[in-house]
Amino acid sequence: MKPLFRSPKDQQTHSRSGIAFIVEMLILLILVAGCLSVLIQAFAFAHQQGEENSVTVKAVHLASSTAERFSADPNSIPEVEIISDFAVYTTVKSEQQTAGTLYTATIEVYRFDDRDAGAGSRPYYGLETARYVKAGEM
Repeated sequence: MKPLFRSPKDQQTHSRSGIAFIVEMLILLILVAGCLSVLIQAFAFAHQQGEENSVTVKAVHLASSTAERFSADPNSIPEVEIISDFAVYTTVKSEQQTAGTLYTATIEVYRFDDRDAGAGSRPYYGLETARYVKAGEM
C-alpha cells in the first residue's frame, strides 16, 4: 500500500528527476533543431549549385552552337547575338595566308542582364575556334 503522504526527501527526488527530464528534452530539441538547420542549409546550397550549373550548361550549348555555325561560314556570325537570356559576343579575326585565309573566333557567353558584359567581367563560358578557308572556296 502506498503511503498517503510522502516524506520531503521523496518529493525532492521526484522533482529533480522531472527537472532532469525537461533539461534532457530541451538539449535533444536543440540538437534536433541544429541538425535540421544544417540539412536545410545543405539542401539550399545544393539547389543554388544546381541553378548555377544549369546556367553554365546553357552557356556551353550556346557557345558550341555558335562555334559550329562559325565553322560552316566564318563571315555569317554577328558580333553580338541575344539568345533567350544570354548575350553571345563573338570576335572574328582573319589572317591572310598564301593559299587562303585563317579565321579565328573568340566566343564568350554572358547573361543578358549583365551590365558589364565584355568590359572585363568574367563570362559564363568562353571558347576559341578557328577555320581555314582555301582561296576561292567562299
